[in-house]
Amino acid sequence: MTKFDNYIINNHTFYKEIYPNIWLMDNHKWAFWAWISYIDQMKISSPLSLYHVDYHWDAINDFQCEKSLSKISQLELTDLFNMVRDNYVSQDGFIAPAIIKGIFDEVHFYCSQEDTEIAFLPDFLESYNTKQYVRQKIEDMCAVKKSKQYAFDLDIDIFNNSVMYLESELWPQEKRDHFFQKCSGLIQNASIITIAMSFGYSGTNNDTKYLAKYVIKKIIEIRKLSNFAYQSHALER
Repeated sequence: MTKFDNYIINNHTFYKEIYPNIWLMDNHKWAFWAWISYIDQMKISSPLSLYHVDYHWDAINDFQCEKSLSKISQLELTDLFNMVRDNYVSQDGFIAPAIIKGIFDEVHFYCSQEDTEIAFLPDFLESYNTKQYVRQKIEDMCAVKKSKQYAFDLDIDIFNNSVMYLESELWPQEKRDHFFQKCSGLIQNASIITIAMSFGYSGTNNDTKYLAKYVIKKIIEIRKLSNFAYQSHALER
């Protein structure tokens, strides 16, 4: 058992920064809180880009009426946490408030869901001067030239082909390994990484635990390699 195994739990209230700038959660809504916390801690004033890898698009906008828009625009850190805790931010609607709050002005999607609208509606994007890109291949997302800080957001349900709740049709390990090989640069250079376990959507409970352990191990290995490379380069100079 590793120290991370205790964090792999089916609990919608769970979220934790398990490694520097790597956040793990069950319910994906906590990604919004992770991003808000990072922006506040690092005193970042310019919008980031978001790279969203997920079975679901998670492009629901629950903040459309004037009252809700005014509220989220004015809330401070503690109140924003309460809003997430009390489910005013949903597991399929956590990206929209981040755009409204000015955290992101560019979103890249790599998603598999086919039974709903694809990504955000143009009117919403125009209202917040935000661009979006739908990537058909993970290679296309990884090949994008990164000109500013970005967040890498991963839901492990991307590795489950089953559309049935609590059922599994997992990617073979070889396919998952190739995915992380392709994404290594994207993971290495991300300012913040959020990982959603999404119990129920990512397969049976046991398969979700298995996937979560695999994903955490892969991402931290990649981050450690990038830190080692940076330190080695600094010593050579």
